[in-house]
Amino acid sequence: MPDLIRRIATALDRISLGNISLDDQYRTPRGLMGLLVGQDMLRQHAPEIHWTFSLLKLCGTEQVLEIGSGPGLLLGKMAREMKTGRVFGLDVSDSMVNLSRWRNLMQVLGGQLRVQEGDAAALPYSAHQFDCIVSVHCLYFWQDPLRVLQECLRVLKPEGKLVLTFMPKRRWPNGGVGSTCQVFSEEELVELILQAGFSGAEVVSGETHFRECAVIARP
Repeated sequence: MPDLIRRIATALDRISLGNISLDDQYRTPRGLMGLLVGQDMLRQHAPEIHWTFSLLKLCGTEQVLEIGSGPGLLLGKMAREMKTGRVFGLDVSDSMVNLSRWRNLMQVLGGQLRVQEGDAAALPYSAHQFDCIVSVHCLYFWQDPLRVLQECLRVLKPEGKLVLTFMPKRRWPNGGVGSTCQVFSEEELVELILQAGFSGAEVVSGETHFRECAVIARP
């Protein structure tokens, strides 16, 4: 049945959207198949999302931004921690924005969460607005990662932090050679972060049962 549903979704999307590859769906989910891809993301990335949440150490008063918030699993976890703080989600996919709003409707209605469509290279936020910015498995798809990091630095408070969870190049098949997205080693990402103007960055190893790690950067 799941395979049949996917075939039907692909056929209907082809009529309304044209041919969209699976790689493009992971980059920018859209249509019916995009919603199914969003559900796949929830299952596939849940372990590293829970781990990333543990790195944030939120106390509930922060202003937090997630870039590439997808179907909203991490958004919901963060928003439910908020007392006087607020969580913002940004995604290039209107399908994911709508899905994450519905998944976290109580937090949206309660004012703890705001989700919108937007471009990470031109963040629609004020300078020094956020205590924390987080992104999980998103940097591979940034067309200009240096520009995105500079934007993160602009909207972070001086005492804030940036947390990027990703799968390093050495963990990708063939070291990422032939990949349709950008992959980074831990050292390459730290160098890019420093180039963007951050004062420091540290690599945090992930749990033993998955392949991801994180880089935590300070303005």
